Amino acid sequence: MTYSGLTTEHRPTSEQSARTAPLSILVLHHAATTNVDQVVAMMMPGGRQVSAHIALKDARIVGVVDEGLRAWSLSSAKYDSMALTVEACNSSIGGAWPLSPETHESLAKLSADWSTRYGIPLDRAHVMGHREVYTRYGASYATACPGGMDLDWIVNRARELKGLGPAPAPITSAPAGIAAPATYNGYAIATIQARLTTAGFPTTADGIYGPDTKAKVRAFQSARGLVVDGIVGAATWAALAGVPAAAAGGLMADGVWGPATTRALQRVLGVSADGVLGPQTYRALQSRTGAGVDGIVGPNTRKALQRHLGVAQDGIWGPATARALQNRLNSGTF
Repeated sequence: MTYSGLTTEHRPTSEQSARTAPLSILVLHHAATTNVDQVVAMMMPGGRQVSAHIALKDARIVGVVDEGLRAWSLSSAKYDSMALTVEACNSSIGGAWPLSPETHESLAKLSADWSTRYGIPLDRAHVMGHREVYTRYGASYATACPGGMDLDWIVNRARELKGLGPAPAPITSAPAGIAAPATYNGYAIATIQARLTTAGFPTTADGIYGPDTKAKVRAFQSARGLVVDGIVGAATWAALAGVPAAAAGGLMADGVWGPATTRALQRVLGVSADGVLGPQTYRALQSRTGAGVDGIVGPNTRKALQRHLGVAQDGIWGPATARALQNRLNSGTF
C-alpha cells in the first residue's frame, strides 16, 4: 500500500478501482462535516460508494485509498483516474463552510509531498477544488465544494515548503477569498451570480463571493469596457442590473443541470418528475432524441441529446449542453 508519509493512520477501503488515465491533478474537497470518523465510515463498504485517498482534519491525516489506485470522488472515471483526492473536514457547519488554519496547513503539506513524489505542478491549473472539475471541464457535477477552502493559500504555502516561492500571509479561520456574508459591497451575491450567468458568464450559484465569482466578474467587466478589478461597485452593478434575470417561473439558464432542470425535462418527457435521473428518464430521453433505448447513458445517448439541442456533439454533458437544454425547456421547444 502506498500512502503519504504524512498520514497519521491508515483505514483502507475496497471502494476503489484501477486508474485508467495518468495521474496529473490534485482535487480537494470539503467534507461538509466536522467529523473525520464519519467521513471515513462513509467510504467503507456499505456506505455511499464514494472514497478519497485522504480524509483529514487539522493534523489528523487518514490514508483511505492507495495512491496507485483511483478513488471514487468525482463521478467521472477519467478525472478520478487523473487525481489524488482529499476530503477535508470543516471547522464548523454551514455559512462559508470554513476550514481551520491547521487543516489548510495539512492540505498544503500533502500537496507539496504529492507534487514532489509525482511531479504534479503546484499551480491552480493542477490543484483545484471539486467544482472546478465541472466549471473547467464539464465533468463530474455542479457543486459549491470546496466551500471555505483557500486554494490559492494552499498552493502558495506548498510552493514555499518546496522552496519555490515566498511565504503567504498567515491564514485565519475565515480564509481570504471566501466571503461568508450573503452580500458583497451591499449587493446580494446570489443576484450577482444569477445575472453573471444570464449575461453569458456561468457562475456557480453558491452565495459565496469566492474566486470563481470574482473571475467571472472580471471577465464581465472586461467585456463591458469597465475597470477590471473583480469588485462589484456601482458601475459594475449598474451594468449587471441591465442584464435581465430569468423569466419568472422558468429555469435559470445557468448551465447547471440540477434537480429543477431534471424535473422540467421529466415533465416534458411524461415520466415521474422526481428530479432524479434514472433508467426511466433515460429511456424516455433516448426515445425522444433517437438514441438506442436501453435506459443506460453512454456516449451515443449524450451525443443524441446534443444533436437534438444543436450543440457540439462531444459526448460530455457540460455547461453548454445544460444551458441549451434549459433554454429549450423554457421556450417549450424541446
